[in-house]
Order: sequence, then structure tokens, then C-alpha cells
Amino acid sequence: MGDEPGRREDLAASQALQRVSDADRERAAELVRAAYGDGRIGVDEIDERLGAVMAARTRGDLEAALVHLPGADDVLAATHPVLAVSRAGEPTTINGTHARIERTGRWEVPAHLVVTLVHSSVVLDLMEAVLPGPEIRVDVDLTHSRLRVIVPDDVRVDVSNLEQHGSKVRVDPRGDAAAPRAVVRLTGRLGWSRVAAAAPGRRRRRELRKAARPSP
Repeated sequence: MGDEPGRREDLAASQALQRVSDADRERAAELVRAAYGDGRIGVDEIDERLGAVMAARTRGDLEAALVHLPGADDVLAATHPVLAVSRAGEPTTINGTHARIERTGRWEVPAHLVVTLVHSSVVLDLMEAVLPGPEIRVDVDLTHSRLRVIVPDDVRVDVSNLEQHGSKVRVDPRGDAAAPRAVVRLTGRLGWSRVAAAAPGRRRRRELRKAARPSP
């Protein structure tokens, strides 16, 4: 508990450096235009704020451009955290604060993934993913957050090394767990959070079957 403030400060600093997309900048610009239309800011200020929004490269830049504007928190929460590309030998990271993150479809799963969340949710859908090998390590640090891992029948999830504080963990094993194609090992800390690992639901299975059908 003693290192909680430091952990939160480190995460806040990391969030401020996250890169933003064109869609993030456009949402922020819409907020600035709405503030001008409501009379909250003047002509000089709208030009200054719009210039700062369009020049923003990080979440911290957007936060500064939207300071004191009602609705800024919602716009910043909607920014899509970027899956950081790691250098050889380094883990890939996912960071989120008040965010909803989903990795689905055909994506390359890193051998070592670090997930740090505060008041956020992440879905890691491995149904169509390209797995790196027989073992995937996922280090988690979750605070009031949710992590859901969707796995095929031949992939097992190991949660034996999770440290839990007021949290819930549910694993729904399917298929031949004795000889899995791969094992996802979750390690780390859960603070008032939830982790679920299971096969896809009916809707996702229908999507997969539809995608597998040959084109007419």
C-alpha cells in the first residue's frame, strides 16, 4: 500500500506521453468549437486552442489544450491508448486510465505483455491472433479495472501467480487443458479488479463462423 501514490504518479506520467490519433484530435477540436458556440471562450482563444489541439502529439498536449473546458475529461477518456511497440527483448505495454481497450481480429501477440490499468477495461481476444509460441507472459497491475482474455479451446490460462486484493478471478477452461497449444501466464497485482478468461460467447462464435465461410 505504501508505494501506491508513487505507482499512480508513474502511470499518470506514462499516460501523458501516450500518442494521440487524428480521431482524438478531431474530438478535442469539436469540444473547443462547442465551447466557442456556447460563449465559454472568445475568438482569440478558440484560434489558440484549436491550433494547440491540431498540433498535439500526446495525451498531455491535448489535456493542456482543453484545460478548464467542460467535457474535457470525457474527450480525454475516449483517447485510444496505443499498444506500444517494444524493442527486441523488451516487453510490449498497454497503459490505460479511464479507457476501454480491445485487441481483436488478426493481431500479433507479443511473448511478453505488460498491462497497467486504472479504472479501465481491456479485452485480449486470441481467437484469430498470431501467437508467438507455446508460452505468453502477461504482467498486470490493475486498479479498479477489468481484464478479459478470450481464448480458443486449445489455449490455457494460468492465474496461479496473481496477487489479489479485493478482486475476482474467473477462468473457464475448455478443450484439452492437459496438452494446450499455448499457455497464457498472468502474473502481477490486482487491486479491486476483475480478471476473466474464457472461450468466446455466442455472438463472437457466430462472427467467427461467418468470417470462415467462403465468399460466394
